[in-house]
Amino acid sequence: MDYSFIKDYKDKQQNGFSEQEKRAYESIIQILFRLKLYGKEKARQIDEYDGESLFSNTTLYPGHIYAFIYKAEKPSLYDDGNIKFVYSDTLPIVLVTHMEPTFVRGINLNLCSYPMRAYILNTLHNLDLQFYKRGNLDMATKQKAPISENVMKTFMTPEKEKAFFDFIKTNCKL
Repeated sequence: MDYSFIKDYKDKQQNGFSEQEKRAYESIIQILFRLKLYGKEKARQIDEYDGESLFSNTTLYPGHIYAFIYKAEKPSLYDDGNIKFVYSDTLPIVLVTHMEPTFVRGINLNLCSYPMRAYILNTLHNLDLQFYKRGNLDMATKQKAPISENVMKTFMTPEKEKAFFDFIKTNCKL
């Protein structure tokens, strides 16, 4: 098992998140939403590539992470038995785990703690090490949409999706 996301999280936790938060803000808010850049014009860092324009349509893919601008018609009420609050996330960052024509299901990474987020990403990474270490870049270089078959298989059925959620719940001791 590769623990690179968890190791990276621990390093960042000790050294601070400011540089990563700045880069995330620039990549997500500035480039995608304010400047509305697309494809190659949004790939600015040396470790970024244009995978977006390689997808033929606007289909969302299970196992991929998307950012949405969203205005809830009715904010959600959260009640854990001790605290109640109304919440609406206007810019959710979602790991999509299931798609149907009328709804999307997934994990809103904004609602996860940093350690939980690192564990989820590390688990996703371990589903297809070759893809995340080089395969996605190789596919993009060959003008193929970077899609991991192993990750897609993980979310193909409700049973497999549940197994992923159960694995996270059982093994993430945060």
